[in-house]
Amino acid sequence: MMLRPTVYAGCWIWVNPHDCLITRVRSASNPFGDCEVIFDPLNPTCRNVYWNDENWAFTDNEYFSTAAESVRLSRFVRELKKQIIEEEQK
Repeated sequence: MMLRPTVYAGCWIWVNPHDCLITRVRSASNPFGDCEVIFDPLNPTCRNVYWNDENWAFTDNEYFSTAAESVRLSRFVRELKKQIIEEEQK
């Protein structure tokens, strides 16, 4: 059993099969999950994740949000979209 890794807003994590950018970290006992993340630079999507003692995983709840429409998430969406530019430059 591994303790939840130390993470912070702006940190990248892998949630199979996505590279995700953390937008909010919650307490380990939060019913919404450990963190809120965004992923998919072409269609920025917001989702909750939790640490399952081995990996990060999406929660079962159906909380989805179009991150591109959120003022609160705008700085994270800009960072996420940098992935497109970086991939094109490779």
